[in-house]
Amino acid sequence: MDAEQLIRDVVKNVLEKLLGERGPMAQAGASQAYAGQDKSGTPGFAPGAGNSSGRNDRKIVCGVSVRHIHLCREDLDILFGKGYELNVLRDLYNPGFASKETLTVVGPKLNAIQNVRILGPLRSKSQVELAKTDCIALGIDAPVRASGDTAGSSSCVLVGPKGAVVLKDGAIRANRHCI
Repeated sequence: MDAEQLIRDVVKNVLEKLLGERGPMAQAGASQAYAGQDKSGTPGFAPGAGNSSGRNDRKIVCGVSVRHIHLCREDLDILFGKGYELNVLRDLYNPGFASKETLTVVGPKLNAIQNVRILGPLRSKSQVELAKTDCIALGIDAPVRASGDTAGSSSCVLVGPKGAVVLKDGAIRANRHCI
C-alpha cells in the first residue's frame, strides 16, 4: 500500500467516525461541510458546502507584524534629517500606519537586519520589536514585553540614511496583543 492510499484510508476512517457520531450533516457550517466523496471515493470536506445562506464572506482579519520600529521625533530627526516626516505606505488595522521608510537594525554580534519597517505615528520613545529568530541572529537577548514597555530591555543600533541611533534599552519581543 502506498503512502497516498494510506492517507486516504485514514481520512476516510476518521470522517466516517466523525459523521457516524454526529450525524451525516451535523458539521455543515458557514465555512466547511461534508461534501461526499471525491473521485477516488474518499469522503471529504468542501468550502461553503452545506451553507444554506450561500454566504462565504465571513472573514477574520489578522495582522501579523513580526519585526518593526517605532520612533520618537528626536531619533527620526537624527536618522532622516531635521523635520523629516514619515510617508504613509498603508494604514494598519489597528491605529497607525506602516511607513515607506525602513531602517537597518544592528545587534551586539555586528549582524544586521535591513529594511525593517517603521510604524507611525511617532511615539514618545523609540523601540524595536523583533522575532525570537531575529534576536538570535543579532545577538540580542530581548525580553518578551508589552509594546512600549522597554525599561531595562536590550540595546541595539538603528542605522538610517542620515545617521545612527543607539537604543540603550528599546529592543523587545512583543507580547501577543490585540487592539
